[in-house]
Amino acid sequence: DFAVLKKDADKSARKFAITASVSYLTTALSTSPNGLTAVIGACYNRQLEEYRISFLSISSLEVIHGVIWPLLGAEDEMTEIIEEIEISLKDSGIDKVKVLSQRLPMEYCEECGSPLYPNIDGEMTHTEFPDDEEGSSHNVH
Repeated sequence: DFAVLKKDADKSARKFAITASVSYLTTALSTSPNGLTAVIGACYNRQLEEYRISFLSISSLEVIHGVIWPLLGAEDEMTEIIEEIEISLKDSGIDKVKVLSQRLPMEYCEECGSPLYPNIDGEMTHTEFPDDEEGSSHNVH
């Protein structure tokens, strides 16, 4: 059945997004997954819509990258989604994970339209990739 195949593909894509992000960040920053912290925040409109996962450098605690984990089908705050996200992060080598308890808004950048991600304190912020050797900065969307 096509619907079952699509749901399976969507579920796999969520885990792949985490794995790919960790791989990208560790390569780009020349660090190991131990050099990163993840923050998981539940984002609501009228109801829980998605989880936003922020990746922070433990040296600065700035949000450098983010991944959206959309809810699929009958998933809601009563399902074990957070545990599934934590397992995916751990499988990717991320041991430092903070799960925020507050309800977060589904906010987007007014200038570029990209999603905002929670920092360690639960404030929604834009991703800011660290300055490279030439001193230029990047927005990672």
